[in-house]
Amino acid sequence: METAGFQETVQQIFDAFRDGLNLSLRGLAEMQGLVPQLDARLAAEASRWSMTLGLSLAAVLLAGLVGVLLRMAALRLFTPRAAASRNQAYARLKQAGFVLFANILGLIAFALSAHFLLSFWFAESPVAFVVAITPIRWATTALGYLAAARFLFSEDETCRLVPIANAGWHRGMLVAYGAIGGLVGESVRLAHATGGDPDAIEGWFFVGATVLTLLKLWWFIRGAHDIRAAF
Repeated sequence: METAGFQETVQQIFDAFRDGLNLSLRGLAEMQGLVPQLDARLAAEASRWSMTLGLSLAAVLLAGLVGVLLRMAALRLFTPRAAASRNQAYARLKQAGFVLFANILGLIAFALSAHFLLSFWFAESPVAFVVAITPIRWATTALGYLAAARFLFSEDETCRLVPIANAGWHRGMLVAYGAIGGLVGESVRLAHATGGDPDAIEGWFFVGATVLTLLKLWWFIRGAHDIRAAF
């Protein structure tokens, strides 16, 4: 009885995996239809790609300026406090924390400013707004991972939260994971928000999840010795 129940469970898992794989592969064949669908949705509200992407770039530049200025102001405000400590190792670690805080503050300012600008420019064009905000959300995610990676795996060993060898390589892997994951997530969000074909979305998600899984395997296998030594 127990053997039969185990075999039935294994068969159910295999069937579920097979059905999901078949659905994803069918979706891959439908991916080429996502762009025409998006073109039609933009045309329906009298929006153009050139205008949408142009205003998105303008929002990136203006919001980026706001974020950079706020980051610089935060660093100026907090740097003297970190430098006043007598313990140099602690002072450097504290400074790294202030830099992380300033980076996050700048990212929040960037994201909010861009969202405000695009909400104003595309108040009557919801599809164009979703298209324009997508690269900004992706950039915010990628830069957030970059800020975290520079704090966790800092080039300065005294400021490094994780004492790991080959910190630069691990830093690059974390940034790559965040950038690819953000790209997949935001493109799926865009496809959903603009009424993309569910099968095509499933196929694209399958591709993205596969790439991320391979990246994690490469990271953990190649960096296994460094990770074991650090923890």
